[in-house]
Amino acid sequence: MFQHGSRLHGACSLAVLVFAVSACSAAPNGGAAVPAGDAAHSAARVAQSGGSGGGSTKPPSTVDSIKVAKAEFFDQGGAVELLVSAVSSDLTAHLYLYDPSGAYLGEVQNGRGGKYGGSVFVITYVPASLTIKSSSGGAVTVATTPFQP
Repeated sequence: MFQHGSRLHGACSLAVLVFAVSACSAAPNGGAAVPAGDAAHSAARVAQSGGSGGGSTKPPSTVDSIKVAKAEFFDQGGAVELLVSAVSSDLTAHLYLYDPSGAYLGEVQNGRGGKYGGSVFVITYVPASLTIKSSSGGAVTVATTPFQP
């Protein structure tokens, strides 16, 4: 860092070193010192990206709508098959199925229009309702009905 015969370079390097040490602060939890400027730069990057720091420059979108065509069950005496058919207004959304207690049952295929049979889930009880949540923010809760061939 310091070179012999260059007082100016050594003085500048010392000034940088003193600034770097004085610009550090201890973490609130007593952890290691963190350069104070990094937090400000991170906040500026988040503000510029318009988000949570994930680096996305995509503008915030509206919440999608979910339509459920089927939420049927077939009780086989011990094993219950659920047939769930749903479509999101966001063609790229992932749809996730939950029972009334909030337990995750699996991913429902996004029908995206067209001919679509649905997703089958095997569980051990008949839920009164099912909730489908979308990766694009939408959600819907529907009552289950007995399977109708």
